[in-house]
Amino acid sequence: ENSGHVAITCNVDLGWESEYIEKILKVLDEKKVNISFNVTGRWAEENPEFLLEIKEKGHEIGNHGYKHLDYANLDYDANYKQIKTSKEIIENIIKTETKFFQAPSGSFSGDTVKAAKDLGYIPFKWDVDTIDWQNRQEPEVIIERVKKKDIKDGSIILMHPTYASGEAIDDIIEIIESKNLKPGSLRDIFDL
Repeated sequence: ENSGHVAITCNVDLGWESEYIEKILKVLDEKKVNISFNVTGRWAEENPEFLLEIKEKGHEIGNHGYKHLDYANLDYDANYKQIKTSKEIIENIIKTETKFFQAPSGSFSGDTVKAAKDLGYIPFKWDVDTIDWQNRQEPEVIIERVKKKDIKDGSIILMHPTYASGEAIDDIIEIIESKNLKPGSLRDIFDL
């Protein structure tokens, strides 16, 4: 809290269109804003060059587990294995330590949190969901939804690479700035 920032997080798994990641990166470049991309180990394995591009543009990379499963239903060992496998794959590619873990769908149990912490992660949840996967083609719906949310210092916004997010991200940045807050990454709000 009191970081003066709002974190924008973009969760990436297999099945999301890479052209929309490109669009999001382009807008962030223009706006000179760095955010957090939380990726699954499976996506990282299949898109190593893309992952490096995201890192080279100054964005933070977080761990989104290896596969998109319901982590709350996994026991400690299964959680540990999913998170550790993903950690090794991602860090092997970007040669940088990852600090944040976000369970797919925000589905955490006590075991998930413990496994993530044992692997050196800060597990986190968002408080502002764009629900962009429901309105993939409707940027105006996303923008209105974010405008209605109570965005405050330390808020975490969740998005995915959809057409709507690519079109709405500049508006989302403006909404944050209109509250005299700075858009940034998880590192900015957790003050690492």
